[in-house]
Amino acid sequence: MKRIPALLAALLFLALPACTKAPELTAPSVPEPQVTFMPTPEPEIIEIVVWEEPGNAAEFIRRAGALFNETIPGVSVRVAEVEPDRAVSKFMEEAPQGSGPDLFAPTWPRGDMAALASGGHIAAAVAEGGIRARIHKACGEALTYDGVLYGYPLSAETYALYYNKALVAESEVPRTWDELTAFCEEFDAAEAGFVMDAGDPYQSITFTSANGNRVFGPEGVEAQNIASDAAVSGMTVLAGLGKTAGAAQLAGERAMSMFKEGAAAMYIADSSALAGLEGVDFGVAPMPALPGDDTPAATLSDTRCLFISAYSKHVVVASVFCEFLLTDEMQRLRVEMCGGLPAADVSIDRRYDGFIAQLAYAYPMPYAGETEAFMKEIGAAALQIWNGADVKEALDGVRVKSAG
Repeated sequence: MKRIPALLAALLFLALPACTKAPELTAPSVPEPQVTFMPTPEPEIIEIVVWEEPGNAAEFIRRAGALFNETIPGVSVRVAEVEPDRAVSKFMEEAPQGSGPDLFAPTWPRGDMAALASGGHIAAAVAEGGIRARIHKACGEALTYDGVLYGYPLSAETYALYYNKALVAESEVPRTWDELTAFCEEFDAAEAGFVMDAGDPYQSITFTSANGNRVFGPEGVEAQNIASDAAVSGMTVLAGLGKTAGAAQLAGERAMSMFKEGAAAMYIADSSALAGLEGVDFGVAPMPALPGDDTPAATLSDTRCLFISAYSKHVVVASVFCEFLLTDEMQRLRVEMCGGLPAADVSIDRRYDGFIAQLAYAYPMPYAGETEAFMKEIGAAALQIWNGADVKEALDGVRVKSAG
């Protein structure tokens, strides 16, 4: 039988309804004494309804729910498959009327959370301190609004540096972008020392993070630092790579193919690329540091989570199930079934070590409503910079467009 932490068990004890005790035997006052037996009522079963996207994500919740039920027979978990782009709007239509879920998975937690939390539609995490101590910092930051933790993370994701061990010795893995550029300059011109998709804003925004710069500000609520001195300094490194013979700019799939074929020594990707690299002897390292920094360059992180409905009658029980999903066994199961990185600090396949190390230097997608359009502008500007455009002018153009 699976075990749950003592705190979870205590919370669940308080949340589960008590079973009715059988009455004592009674002897009525009649000439022929009779004994009446009253049946013991069946204990109430609490059902937790979870909305999750179709496919492996929903199947993971089903399997986890079955294991949770083995541990606590008084609770069952039912999964309803809801397309991710409909989850929040459907929740707002149904939950206030009493027909919504206890838990649901939003498409974009960081963007949806502000309205849901400020409107009182989702519940704050129970036992917040214990949850924060369990999960990666990037996940906690992604699910914090106004200083309060909302939602329970299921998984995380970020980018890191892949390197081909046949082309890059462990001792030569670049720790700085200057080292990576120098490696490319000495690499065989027929191949590439490094490839990346400069037009992918989720990769190129890394170069704006020098000296702790965050283009959406420290709170992630307003685009304000895209053309700051730190952003210009970091993007100047990207411009230098564009002029380096041993560095190449290719779209994501082409970059991966080049790396897999041994024609590129290093490239940037998230953990989803691991599945396509069978037969390649590779490693994954944190991102190189930008000039003036002594830590890996910051990357954006993504967090998959479950929000607890504030309309749920079983908030505490739902939170206990969410904490169960953060146990070592469940976190490993989710990575196995769905990919991504564990949201909790658990030991896992060594191939993930570089990504998990990078998570310590990752920051979540911003709250800002204009994020999608703004990120497209960053990608377009980064591609221009790679191809020789003036760094300051390109970044100023992003700032003007975002302000307009």
